[in-house]
Amino acid sequence: MTIAKHITTILIGLTFACCNNSVKSVDTNNLHSVGTIKQVSDIESSTNYLNNSVFIGQKINDFLSSVQQLYDVKKETIFLEGDGFDIYNVYENGQVLFAVEPDIDKPDIAWRMRIYSREIKTEKGIGVGSTLADIKANYQIENIGTEEGLNVQVEDITVGFLLDDSNGQWDIMENEKVFKEIPIREIIIWGTQSYLTLDKKVKQTN
Repeated sequence: MTIAKHITTILIGLTFACCNNSVKSVDTNNLHSVGTIKQVSDIESSTNYLNNSVFIGQKINDFLSSVQQLYDVKKETIFLEGDGFDIYNVYENGQVLFAVEPDIDKPDIAWRMRIYSREIKTEKGIGVGSTLADIKANYQIENIGTEEGLNVQVEDITVGFLLDDSNGQWDIMENEKVFKEIPIREIIIWGTQSYLTLDKKVKQTN
């Protein structure tokens, strides 16, 4: 049996049907709400959801001009599979809350977002630290891939929930109880239908 078939067999057989970059998480002793990952509805106008939000396709300069009024933003480097790429990390009190990756071919445009803070959640309350069982209870799981680790994608929202596979993917997937309780370590927003709205408000100038 090939590894791919072995993985598929394990996933189908589970009863719940279902970046190696080190990032300092927010201090859990002093948590506060940072923002919400939302999905654009068919009737929602762009002028409504773009205000005070970060979204895929946004101009990097627009992102910087608004978010830098609220947080410390640093252009740094993320290493993926040995290659370095530009990334804009958003800090509060020295800790990374989320990050924006520019498009490689169009570096002035936001291509992807990475959510690190436990206080950024989806509208259904799923965030970093939630478990695979929590995802299953709130969303219809579409696929579990292995891009950048165990990556859970659901039908309802265009994000990837990256699970904490630090103990090894294969050992985790062989143990159903452990697999269900594995926490989310990071959320990736990759689709234009999802965006991040921030709780802090940018002051509007007249």
